[in-house]
Amino acid sequence: QQRPRPKPFKLLDMARALIARAIDAGVPAYNSGRIQECCQIYSETAAELLRRSQLRAELQPAVLRALEVALPSGRPSQGEADRIAWALRRAFDEQISEQSSRSALLDGGRAVLNQQGLTGKNGSTRAVIERAIQEGAPAYNKGDIAGCEQIYTSTVRGMLDGKLGSLDTESKRLLARSLEQCQQLPDVNARAWALRKALDELLNSSQGQRRKTVSPSSRPKAVPGSDLLISNFAAREGLEFIGRVVNDTVMGGRSDSEVLMSSEGALFRGNVTRRGGGGFASVRFDPRDPVAFVKLLSSGKGIAITAQKMKGPSAWKLQLNSRQGMQWQQDFQASSSGKSIARIPFASMMPTFRGMPQGNPGLSEKAIQDIQGFGFMLSFLSADGSNNSGFAEGEFALRIVSVSVYS
Repeated sequence: QQRPRPKPFKLLDMARALIARAIDAGVPAYNSGRIQECCQIYSETAAELLRRSQLRAELQPAVLRALEVALPSGRPSQGEADRIAWALRRAFDEQISEQSSRSALLDGGRAVLNQQGLTGKNGSTRAVIERAIQEGAPAYNKGDIAGCEQIYTSTVRGMLDGKLGSLDTESKRLLARSLEQCQQLPDVNARAWALRKALDELLNSSQGQRRKTVSPSSRPKAVPGSDLLISNFAAREGLEFIGRVVNDTVMGGRSDSEVLMSSEGALFRGNVTRRGGGGFASVRFDPRDPVAFVKLLSSGKGIAITAQKMKGPSAWKLQLNSRQGMQWQQDFQASSSGKSIARIPFASMMPTFRGMPQGNPGLSEKAIQDIQGFGFMLSFLSADGSNNSGFAEGEFALRIVSVSVYS
């Protein structure tokens, strides 16, 4: 039996390799505070891609325009360098994602979903979704965002077509809406996240558990010394949330994680590392009813957390995420028993952007109105931007039982 001949090196591989080298060098510079150096690395790479006709021909039209617009004409200021670095990085990510998708087509057009064995009507809805996430999440975290999107899209279409089992009418509507939404989204990253949210929602409903909810109009005001439930993930009471992970892979890191729902709570687990210039893993919970969530926050003076450290460090951060991209955060210690409650006053929460403080602590009533969700982060940085002495690389697991607001 003859060995297959090696495939010829494609020009798109050259462009991807050039971008990958820039990201490998730029991410550590950015995360160390050398933003202008990162901007220079990305700018030189963008100029190279635009200058060489063979590489320029491989750029997606939208990426080509983005690079031309973002490329600075002179030496930018610190603030301009940050904006330019992010604009160029987004263009790089989009090009890599598109090239990954095109590579799959050039290599024979095999569907990623079929390669992973997710065909036929075998297995439950839950098994089909879990398998898709098991394949899609690692692809995303390795930078193959287009591959992840393709896996999720093929799964959703297969379930709607009946090739991957049968669905009830409500579930079909949910998946159909997610595909319609994807047609309006600007890039593969947004589409991958929209599909993942739909799959997560369907996965939770397939467990046969229904959450007990309270009408926002009938919810009582907080009494001093009492707690009002935001969500009990174990008992499935309170407001309903959709969980998603955000790791340091957004800036080139190598950490990975997942969130799993069970009768014991929301289990956030994974592996965190400083490799690749990273050093954090986080889970975010987006409310189904944002108005009711903000009303609850407004009724109290802080957040009460019941969580259990299952593995890894005890030093965690609570985050309240705003629509403007700001994270209000504060440190807390997760107990190994899971019986103690961590109480974090709004007055102590730090306004941060990309891990760095942006002002004095204190979440005001006005700022609360802009909050769109909450989450937990394991990071090498503390809430005030200093090094977290309790941080350690390796496997971790945090079980979130309940979150409340207290007065």
